[in-house]
Amino acid sequence: MNIKQLLAALTLGAVLGSPTWGQATSASNPHGSGSLASSAAFSAWVILLTADGYVVPHSEFFVSPIFTADRGWLHLEGRYNDEDRQTGSVWAGL
Repeated sequence: MNIKQLLAALTLGAVLGSPTWGQATSASNPHGSGSLASSAAFSAWVILLTADGYVVPHSEFFVSPIFTADRGWLHLEGRYNDEDRQTGSVWAGL
């Protein structure tokens, strides 16, 4: 598989596999203060996977995936090929 085919496959996968982007609103309580919906949204996990591709002249094509997971105050993150090739890092924070 050449670079153009790989980029086309990654783009198609990102477009077909991504959710519809938008902002959800609540008609009954737009501020969400003290509602059951806001407490349910606070306790839900928000998970995101991002893959950045790099084409460097006279070098190999490589991908840098970034995984994040958030729940309330907790933030977890893992990266590969970010700080250097074939290395990984894991972060946790508030």
